[in-house]
Amino acid sequence: MALLTALGASDVAEQVYLHLVENGPCDSVELAGVLELGEGEVSDATRDLRELGLLARRGVDHLPLPPSAALQALAAERDRQAEAARTASARLGATWAARHLEFSPVVEVLTETAMVQEMAALTIRTTTTEVVALSVGPIDGPPGRPDGAHPSSSSSSSSSQSSTRSSSRSPSEPVPPEVQPGILSALAGGVGVRVVYGSRILQRPEAMAIVLDCIDRGERARVFPDVPLNLIVGESLALLSTGGRGGERLAGLLVHRGDLHTRLRGLFESFWAMAVPLVPAPSDAGPPGPGDESRELLACLAAGLTDESIAARLGVSPRTIGRRVAELQQQLGARSRFQLGVQALRRGWL
Repeated sequence: MALLTALGASDVAEQVYLHLVENGPCDSVELAGVLELGEGEVSDATRDLRELGLLARRGVDHLPLPPSAALQALAAERDRQAEAARTASARLGATWAARHLEFSPVVEVLTETAMVQEMAALTIRTTTTEVVALSVGPIDGPPGRPDGAHPSSSSSSSSSQSSTRSSSRSPSEPVPPEVQPGILSALAGGVGVRVVYGSRILQRPEAMAIVLDCIDRGERARVFPDVPLNLIVGESLALLSTGGRGGERLAGLLVHRGDLHTRLRGLFESFWAMAVPLVPAPSDAGPPGPGDESRELLACLAAGLTDESIAARLGVSPRTIGRRVAELQQQLGARSRFQLGVQALRRGWL
């Protein structure tokens, strides 16, 4: 039933309580025998139940108590704790403001990588409807390194993990891309995710593979040649991040709900409208046209990828890519790749 686990009790504690309710008081030895539990498990379970106010001792027996009064009292205590947390948030916010002059009730300046990582995860974790994001792609370092604040990125992995990996890697070796912590849980929980990626992030096969995996899990992704900033927008928070100074890899601005938050959401929607879907529609989703491979080729061209990057993605040579592009141009009567993209878009091939 998993009714008590959300309150901090174990599954075994719930099993013990339900047995006592249905069968009446008994001692620990009987509980262990009937429920096939160890002595330590029974001891831990009965302790949990006593702390919740659901169990009392009557001699050696454990006596189940009515749940209503105990759990109502627990709910009241949790309400008091929540109110204390809100009060602490306000007071500590004032302390933060005194220490960081850049702070305002609307915008908080994040000057350390760890702050940016934690706030990226918080922005996603506190959203129940939809997370949207812009991803610049690589900021510096090897081509394709996804250093922006976006769902498919190594930028928000834990600092300790990052430092461990770096210690065993040469400075010129690319950092392996990772999924932004919290994104997969959000997708699994039914939260919508839309991302506009800068085309540079797609020039690295490992990054592309992670993006496609997120798409398979429900993410909707598009690409735009020149994304100007890294942005995550949730329901009540928005996070902009950039390359940091000195030893800090990231710095950022955390924006709370308000007019600026709304305008940042509008900025994302503008880029979403201009961007090209990363994964082209299947061949039966529109007018008769090219096969799936040619559609994928057109989507990669629209994303601004080089022939070499497209060839690596499709597993063919750059010469083959050039030949296929020429064939598509001839098919659509396009004199340039730009005209090819326009004609493909008009025909619903993108």
